[in-house]
This record gives sequence, C-alpha cells and structure tokens, in this order.
Amino acid sequence: MNSGREVPMRGAGAGSGMPGRIGASLGPGVWGPLRFMGKAAASQLRRYPSELARALRAEGQGGEGEAGSLAVAAAAEPLAARWARAQAKEHANVSAGAGAGAGAGAGAGAGAGAGAGARGSPLVSWLGHAGVLLRLAGGKTVVCDPVLSERIGLRVGVGARGRVLGPRRLVAAPVGAEGLPQVDVVVITHAHFDHLDKPTLRLLARVSPGAVVVVPRGARGLIPSGFAGVVEVGWEEQVSVAGVRVLALRPAHWGARMVWDRHRGFNSYVVRDEAGEGGDGGGGGGVLLAGDSAETGVFDGLAQRVGPVELAVLGIGAYDPWVHHHATPEQAWGMFERSGAALMLPVHHGTFQLGDEPSGEPLARLLAAAGAAGEGRLLVAGAGEVLVLDGVDGRATVKRV
Repeated sequence: MNSGREVPMRGAGAGSGMPGRIGASLGPGVWGPLRFMGKAAASQLRRYPSELARALRAEGQGGEGEAGSLAVAAAAEPLAARWARAQAKEHANVSAGAGAGAGAGAGAGAGAGAGAGARGSPLVSWLGHAGVLLRLAGGKTVVCDPVLSERIGLRVGVGARGRVLGPRRLVAAPVGAEGLPQVDVVVITHAHFDHLDKPTLRLLARVSPGAVVVVPRGARGLIPSGFAGVVEVGWEEQVSVAGVRVLALRPAHWGARMVWDRHRGFNSYVVRDEAGEGGDGGGGGGVLLAGDSAETGVFDGLAQRVGPVELAVLGIGAYDPWVHHHATPEQAWGMFERSGAALMLPVHHGTFQLGDEPSGEPLARLLAAAGAAGEGRLLVAGAGEVLVLDGVDGRATVKRV
C-alpha cells in the first residue's frame, strides 16, 4: 500500500551535531543524550498537561476493575463467539476433506473440535495496542499484555471519584474481558502501564480463574489476585506452564513502573504449545511476543536457535522521541526479517498517543519499508479481527474470519 506521498522519517535517530563552540566543547557523547532529554521533556510538556486536565474532568470512569473503567465498542461481538465460529469452520473443512468414510465418530469429533482447547491451525487476534490473543497449534490459549481500559496510568482516589491520570484510548477496545475465550496463560512483558493494566487483569481473573500468569522478575506483586498462579521468569530462562513452553529473552527496554522501582525486569517471550501439531510434543510453530524494544540483535536467527517461529509480534510505534526504547517501523521490519519468523504482526500503534508521530504514521512507514517483500508475510489486522494461520517456514497463509 503506497499512496505515493513521502512518509516523513520522524524519530529515526538521525545525527544530532550542534554547531558552534558549545557543541564542539560538549562533544557528541554528551550532546546526544542532552538533545534526547530535551526532546523527551518537550514531548511530555506538549501532551501530558492537557491529558491530565481531561482525566481530572472525566466522568464515569468508575472504580478500578469495574466495567466503567473500560471502553468497549458497543457493537463488538464477543471474541469468544468469533473464535468458536472460526474453529467450527476450520474443523468442518477438515472433516469435509476427510470424506464420508469418517463416519459418526468424525461427527462427534467436530463438535468437540469447535470448543476450547481443540487442536488445529493457530488463531490470532490483535486486541489493540500491544495486546494479542493466541490459540496455539495444540489448542492452548495465550493472551499477551491485555489492556482494555479507557485510560492508562496512575490511579488516584477510590470508587466513582477515582481518576486515572494518563492517555485515553484513541479507539474503543474491540472486546471486553468477559468476551474473551477461556485463557490458559497470560504473559506480561513488563510493568509499564500500557502493558500491565490492573483493571483488565482483575476482570480477566474473574472470567479465566484457571489461567497462569507469567511475568518478568520483580513483577509478581503487581498482578491482581484471582489467577491460578503467577510465575516469574528471567532472561534466557524457560518454563512450562499449563501446557505452554515460555522462553524469556532480553529486549532493549526497561521495566520500571514508577521512578523508584527500576529493579523490575522486562522480557520478550517465545511461546510454544507443548502438545504441538499432532500431539508429538514438538510444540509446533512458536510465536515471538517481543513487547517493547529498541532495535536489537537479540532476535537475530531466532528460528534457527529455538525452532520454527510462525509469527513475530513486534511493536512499531512511540518511537518519536523514544527511539532509544521503541524501534522505528523500519527497524522493526529489519528485526523481523533477521529473526527467521514466517509472519509479522505489527502492534503498539493506533491505540494510545504515546509518541509525537501521527497515529497513522507507524503503519504507513512499515508498509513502505516492507514493500513487495511484505506481501503474504506482513499481517495488517484490525483490532478484534480473527486470523487463522496455516503453515510455517515462510509458506504461511492467512484466513480472515
């Protein structure tokens, strides 16, 4: 998709020399960080005072964890219903291909296959911002960084008089927590408010109390009660929870939620269903959940190191002026290509205004960077859309439900 209009290269980390004696005396090693700090401060001053004023005037936000704190599209069909329809359609196609000789036993299997935990092609839905819902090849359901709240940020006050001081959603969430399928594993990449949202997690614990939550080191205490368990995992560690293998990697980011808690970890993950395709224990194609990261080589050759990676979920927004913490779209595409993953799903854009770049710029720049190479590999999905993935090793195909 190329409109012919030149896409401005904002926040791409261009050189920052300062002319004159002052720049020469400071040197690039000092002036570069100072220039970045100035840009960051200016960015905050442009946006956050007005956001704070709007948040303080806001009405009907409700108590933390109450329905009033969520903003769900009024006409949104429960995602669980869309997933069940996709699973039933997929199983019907498989049964039809098997022929009439399958008999009554196949008919009974079709009913079971449409339910939660059925094996088949992976499903994926973008929940907006960095949130992604997955059904892995063996049938396990994983949700990463779900944020369905109307605002994100620090909450002050209690009950109906409480306010969340932070950015408001640009678009409504595609589903409420009660509309999600039953979840087996919740993975949280780091403790930032736009990735670890306590109101969403409280509601999720009510509808999926059997889920296990995987978090970075030092983040266990931030998870609301009600889940079956919380597991902390550090870099290069692998755990098995609820039938899902989770490998933690180190992105180029940081994990503090507030100013004083820089001890908290920050992770990317590769998740893989232990049952895998056909139940052979191979785990099927894995999924890279990168979370937030500046450009890094940690994902280079990932498919060769850990086995097939069917999907890489990478952030593409909030790079201006935060390019030292969030990759540009061009950098994200490069990380995807070097990872060896079959498909890329871009996230972390178009939901909250966290950077200075216009809302539509990240996706436009990504499409331009990918060009013809993105055909059949780059998934541009609407929030709440259900995608069915087939195949690995660069031959993956996608069906939209």
